[in-house]
Amino acid sequence: MKQKVFIYFSICALLFFKCNSSVAQNGKIPSFRWATCPDCPRPDIDSVTLARVNLLFGYLTVPENRTDPENNRMIRLSIAVLKNRKKSPTTTPLIILHGGPGGRVVGYLNDRYEELAQNRDIVFIDQRGCGTSEPQFSPELNQQILDVLAENLTPDQEISRRVQLAEKAKEKLISEHIDLNAYNSNEISADINDLATSLGYGSYDLWAASYGTHVALTMIKKFPTRVHSAILESPLPPNAKYFEDITSNFRKTLNKLFDKCANDPYCHDNYPELKDDFFAAIDSLQKNPLIIRTNDWQRFPAGVFVINAQDILLALQQSLYDRQLYTIFPMLVDLLKKRDASALKAFAENMANGMFRLDYGLYYSVICKECMPFNSLKAFEDSSRNFWGGVTFYKDEFNICKIWNASVPDSNDAKPVSANTPVLILSGELDPMATSAYGELAGKTLPKSYWYTFENTGHFIIGDNHAFDIIKKFLATPDKEPEPEHFVKTWPIFFVPVVHGHTGIVKLAPLLKPGGRNWPYTVWMIVVLLCSIASIIVLSKKMRGRSGSDQQGILRSLFPGLGIVSSSLIILFIFLLVMAILKTAAWNRMMLGFGLPLKYAAVLYLPYLILCLYFILLLQYPVAKKEKALKSAYFRFFILQSPFVAFLIYFSLFY
Repeated sequence: MKQKVFIYFSICALLFFKCNSSVAQNGKIPSFRWATCPDCPRPDIDSVTLARVNLLFGYLTVPENRTDPENNRMIRLSIAVLKNRKKSPTTTPLIILHGGPGGRVVGYLNDRYEELAQNRDIVFIDQRGCGTSEPQFSPELNQQILDVLAENLTPDQEISRRVQLAEKAKEKLISEHIDLNAYNSNEISADINDLATSLGYGSYDLWAASYGTHVALTMIKKFPTRVHSAILESPLPPNAKYFEDITSNFRKTLNKLFDKCANDPYCHDNYPELKDDFFAAIDSLQKNPLIIRTNDWQRFPAGVFVINAQDILLALQQSLYDRQLYTIFPMLVDLLKKRDASALKAFAENMANGMFRLDYGLYYSVICKECMPFNSLKAFEDSSRNFWGGVTFYKDEFNICKIWNASVPDSNDAKPVSANTPVLILSGELDPMATSAYGELAGKTLPKSYWYTFENTGHFIIGDNHAFDIIKKFLATPDKEPEPEHFVKTWPIFFVPVVHGHTGIVKLAPLLKPGGRNWPYTVWMIVVLLCSIASIIVLSKKMRGRSGSDQQGILRSLFPGLGIVSSSLIILFIFLLVMAILKTAAWNRMMLGFGLPLKYAAVLYLPYLILCLYFILLLQYPVAKKEKALKSAYFRFFILQSPFVAFLIYFSLFY
């Protein structure tokens, strides 16, 4: 009898493990270990935050290919767990699925996650081939693609170059024995389920964004008993043909912005022909590209970026993910029309930063298997007529996928997911990629789904406080509709006034963010302030000793007074400049990618006044050098002023 009971429970345990874990055959068993730093995924979090939160790091080792008995390779994935603040959590853990494909999430924290961690674990994982997880696919591709974009190539030339780059990257990966067929949503979802098992979670909630929603839907399909609920932010369901629709979706967002500007009195008065100006600006770049000279030799080895129509279309399509661009969109069109090189230089450099958010080798492996085979190049071309051929960056990928993944497409990859799992769907009204129509499409086969569209919002919805409130309500009671109103009104778009373009502000503004990496500039500004205060103290003592009616006597009165005024103006200038940058960032950080609003830019007139005072003082030096004490005071004063002068010249902080 005991033997029968033992056999019965053994069989049950085996079946449970088989059903609830994606352990592969042939002994390829996943394993997990916690890691202590520095042997941990390098976090992009400052040390102060790390000391404040209970963030643990670890590594999950999984089979590269669970379905291939010949492949015994194991890969290591990076994970982080933000532990709940209670010893006994009252809710299921929440696993964060990043987008891309090819993005990363380990090491990123925000206040939203910390708030949710009050009574649940928050789990982060860099998906296979992404971020700090293995394998490292093709990090060189990012710079190579940027080099292609920096040249003035025709669409056909660009396609040819990018296909060549992809062929070389593929050959390199194959030579490293990386199985390209093992990098897809099926394997990624199995990794995440194995992670949940390793951490001892019976069920879990998912919060997925962008392409991470494809992974989440795959998990709902593969592990329905373990996925407790799912949040799909800006969903890209498998049955949506977003690559062939990409130009038409982009145009719809542009047209909505044109209409919103036309219906806004301020925007209409300042930009009455916004749509016509947009087409004129792109036509101008199509016929005569603009050469931008840059000092970023690491990103632009040739020292130039040639901005043509396709570069701007790609940059705009990507930038429209973020609501903050909407407020400066009319201003940006105006700068494009005027061919303002200084402002567009900042825009080009920001675009370059965006090229390093994904691992393109992993990106190709995923989309070429489960997306591109079900999208039509002809449909893309048809929708792109009369629009400069569409955003050809995505057209390139149709051709890249012809050589990247030779495996036969699985029609199941393009089928809608149907399940009774509670799902919250969040869409942005102005999303140029994951349009609200895709949110509706995802919800059609999910009977327990709740779909919300947010007004004046793009791809990044979580920044909206109302959206986060809905998420919290859903996580608390997934079987209950969070709110009855499904088109959510948000703040209107406040179209900004003209910005004073300034490369120094563009360079300085990011350095004011808190973080240890910016300490040299913080110290520099503190030294400037301390030297100015020291100048005032030293010169105040000189004011007491003034006497006489000759030139030296007049100079003894004039020199300390002007010196005190100039030092006081330096303190005022630094204070007003920092406040202007911080206030602009709080309003719209994207504006700092171009300069300062005109109402704040007036502060940049102060350096002229300060330098004018220096000039007056220097004119008096021939008289001052005749008296040893005055000569010494002059020398000390200008030594104390040198950190400010260097700061002023380094950032060229003039109007």
